[in-house]
Amino acid sequence: MVKYVFSYLDKVYPRKDKKSYLKQITFVKDRPGHDFKYFLNFSKAKKELNWEAKTFFEEGIKKNYSLVFK
Repeated sequence: MVKYVFSYLDKVYPRKDKKSYLKQITFVKDRPGHDFKYFLNFSKAKKELNWEAKTFFEEGIKKNYSLVFK
């Protein structure tokens, strides 16, 4: 997710120093007990709240970019 957002920012809101936002990512050693992956299941939200996403993540980033970076 971070790589997608940073790649998008490189295209639409480049840094003044011309460096890629991707260069800011720093990987650290995992701490014991941390999950390696997370999976979202929206079935409970659909069932109990009658909610479902109307926009894919990528579309939402592009659509709302101007609200965040003015």
